[in-house]
Amino acid sequence: MRAQLVGACLLSLLGSYAVAADPLLTSATGTSPSTFSQTIAGSPPSNIQTPTVTTPTSSPTDTLCQPSDNTPPKQIGGQIFFRGGGGFLINSRAGDVFTDTAGASGLHNNGTSGYSFGFGFQLPLMKDPIFGNTVLGEVLMDYSRFSNNSVVTTTSALLGTPSISQVPVTQLVVSGSPKYRFDMFDRLQPWIIPVGMAMLVNSPPTNNTTYLDIGIQFGAGVDYRLTRELNLGLDCRYIYNLVRPGASWLTTGAYIGFNF
Repeated sequence: MRAQLVGACLLSLLGSYAVAADPLLTSATGTSPSTFSQTIAGSPPSNIQTPTVTTPTSSPTDTLCQPSDNTPPKQIGGQIFFRGGGGFLINSRAGDVFTDTAGASGLHNNGTSGYSFGFGFQLPLMKDPIFGNTVLGEVLMDYSRFSNNSVVTTTSALLGTPSISQVPVTQLVVSGSPKYRFDMFDRLQPWIIPVGMAMLVNSPPTNNTTYLDIGIQFGAGVDYRLTRELNLGLDCRYIYNLVRPGASWLTTGAYIGFNF
């Protein structure tokens, strides 16, 4: 009986304290005494919302892997190539002083066909704004040998002791040309050189003892792209000698190109 009376008194005191402390508790914790009592009792308060966790839809890695708007444009056709084939002189140089000593002893260096080989590179300059094809700049160095007959050499004849030896008749061209490439056929890429500048080196020298001439170059060919990095091609070029038109020549051949 005494214990029940003591318990009732304690409950009454706790209730009075809770009522008196209600403003302080609310202002300090933001929680009313009833909510605080529910929390102490173990039941979740009704006015507290569970925070929502948002799962990100993309990771930083995904963002980094996405292409940006300022991605550099695709390369449109740089190439270094190595060629070889035939060389065909329009007129032979037989009878020249340095070629066969003007045909001394009836021996003539009259060959007009032989071989040629060389190398070059091309770089893209622009896209044709009308058809979308590529305009490139090409630099070529090519060597051709047309004849190599045994004749009386000029030097030995001048020294008074004529001797017979092989004298190669050759031409070296260093040219710079614009090249127009047709890109609409996918792997097959025809091209033309409308006209280009050529510097010519003659050997043996001419009758005027000059060995440098100037000329122009025309050409056409076709590229076949085996892979992104490798091309095979065929070409035909005509080198016109502006100083001595009779010393012009034609080359045809095949080449392998490495793209970059």
